Amino acid sequence: NQSPKGPPSPPGTPATSPLPCAAGWEECCNEPFCDCAEFFHLAIMVALGGSRADDPSTLGLSVYPHFPSTKAAVLQILSDEFKAAYQNPIYKFITKAPRGEYSADVAEIPPTTSAPSTATQPMTGSACGCEVAGSQFCNHDEEVPFCEPCPTSELCSEIGVPPMGVVSCETFCRAIEMTQSPTPPPTQTSTMPPTPEPTAASSGGDFCFSGESTVLVGNDNGGGNGFTTPVRVPMKELKIGDLVATDRNSNNYKFERVYSFGHRDIDKYTSFLQILPSKLELSSDHMVFVKRRGAIPASTLKVGDQLISGHDANGKETTIVIESIQSVVRQGVYAPFTPSGKIVVNGILASNYVALQQHSDVLRFCDSIKTPFSFHWLEHSFQFFHRLHSYWLGMEDRMLANGFSVGTYLPRQMGVWFLNQHPLLIAVMIVPIVVMLTLFSLFEQTILLFS
Repeated sequence: NQSPKGPPSPPGTPATSPLPCAAGWEECCNEPFCDCAEFFHLAIMVALGGSRADDPSTLGLSVYPHFPSTKAAVLQILSDEFKAAYQNPIYKFITKAPRGEYSADVAEIPPTTSAPSTATQPMTGSACGCEVAGSQFCNHDEEVPFCEPCPTSELCSEIGVPPMGVVSCETFCRAIEMTQSPTPPPTQTSTMPPTPEPTAASSGGDFCFSGESTVLVGNDNGGGNGFTTPVRVPMKELKIGDLVATDRNSNNYKFERVYSFGHRDIDKYTSFLQILPSKLELSSDHMVFVKRRGAIPASTLKVGDQLISGHDANGKETTIVIESIQSVVRQGVYAPFTPSGKIVVNGILASNYVALQQHSDVLRFCDSIKTPFSFHWLEHSFQFFHRLHSYWLGMEDRMLANGFSVGTYLPRQMGVWFLNQHPLLIAVMIVPIVVMLTLFSLFEQTILLFS
């Protein structure tokens, strides 16, 4: 397209959209998102040393007159969020600027394999690691990353991978293994898009909290069902058998024992929604309790929504108002299960479960017809046999290689399969299923009454 000439426009005075096509072009990408994508790619290329000002052997990358032309200059002004996005290996961005000349006919280019680097300290598998913080970094430009000295400690900080500063090559290796798993990488955004319409059943990805989220763990004075003195711990330190807060009544907390982790993977990198001011971090389909709306998926939250934080002395709900929502990437995913199906995380009352239809808190037919059955109730009732096995009978819950527990993964996959069937079949089967789940719920309530 034909971008405006001269210095950048001051904030609040954007160029007229759409931009005109460049001379000789009848059609072009001239909507605002085209320039946004072009800026993103250009910033990454320059940050990797891909401008002619840094290296004359590059492909001849031209930089706009008012754009930083060197790696040092662009790294100085890029935000930490931007660096975190393109440096994180799960997104598979290029890790070095293209150099040299390439044939336009790809058929003429013989297939090549990248030979291991001859640089110092080559690494393979778990034997890798650059532990000298401030003087080395993990250079992953080759298939076999190696530890390389930093020219300066400042530069080492800028190019540390993953985006947490100078880290070990072993951490990078684990991240690479995560990208090679069947689970597709999440997409990170810096602002929340408009809420999409509900869609067909989700295929069952992550339903978790981040390890940075916190929970209240109590001592054993309450026997698992009473109120006791809490201690705040990170989610990543929570264990099966711990007494965790599941509700707050005035200044007292109710505690229940963690009987399973529906999903627990300490190595996996995942995108979470961070809800401010509580700093609650959870996956987009994970449900949280909102005043007058019940348990809803995090993807449907809006600024101004009132998250339930507990109850006052009169039993009235206490709330925290959402001020902003943003996306963050964390290492580690955790989904603790409690007998009530609830848990207090960062002072917010959350569900143990997720919405099986994206962006909807209740079961829908044909993506539009609402039923009165909430996903929180459906999934909690369907988890009856899991609780019977792991909580009431105290039997060990087997974990799968993908980090899911058997008692969670199989019922979830059954639910996803059911919701992807023909609407007529769903309509026929939903009544006996709801009756069965109601009986499970009543039976469990009877056990609780006499226990």
